[in-house]
Amino acid sequence: MRASLVASLVLGIGLAPAGAFARAQGKPELLAPNTPLGSGWSVLNSQAARSVDRLADDWVKTSRDLFDHPETALRETRSSAALAALAEQAGFKVERGVSQMETAWVATWSSGAGGPTLGILAEFDALPNLSQTAGAPLQEPAAQGAPGHGCGHNLFGVAGLAAAVAMKEALQAERHPATLKLYGTPAEEQGIGKIFMVRDGLFDRRVLDFCEHVPETVPSGMPLQRFEGCE
Repeated sequence: MRASLVASLVLGIGLAPAGAFARAQGKPELLAPNTPLGSGWSVLNSQAARSVDRLADDWVKTSRDLFDHPETALRETRSSAALAALAEQAGFKVERGVSQMETAWVATWSSGAGGPTLGILAEFDALPNLSQTAGAPLQEPAAQGAPGHGCGHNLFGVAGLAAAVAMKEALQAERHPATLKLYGTPAEEQGIGKIFMVRDGLFDRRVLDFCEHVPETVPSGMPLQRFEGCE
């Protein structure tokens, strides 16, 4: 997961116009030193990786909580509120109830004027009748007939938030001007959440959006998430 998040960060920075990032003389103090992790690692990459590692327990805890409390399309009040609150705690400004959907929101953070705007999607809705006991290797409903995260959106939403926070901390370390937007997008399984947000222009004026999803099969030792550029 760490490698995927860092790769998404590198891709976004690499697409910025030449000279768009003016590096300042000083660097703010963060919880980790502003030094490369090793050969081939930039300070930018290293700070993103440190963020993911430092907050890993929190991300895992949140993902498990969403898994244990699945909510279907446009009813994801608990899941939506949990992720939005964490984004606020990380320093993002959250606009809730966008596009006339109670559980939709946009979290924004900016490091200064100029620079690109990068977007990350965070989905969190579950599917009906797919209740599953966490950790059970075979189908074992936690509650018969209840919804469940059969498509892994408990991971999707948290991974998007983790990536946004990691990118923020990396940009702070290098004093890069940029704006980050994390989109809390409900009702993906019904194919309507992002449609209304696109209609209202919430995805306009960005250099690149990142999205990810859990693969259908996960070979042993492979990361559970993959981040890709979204058109």
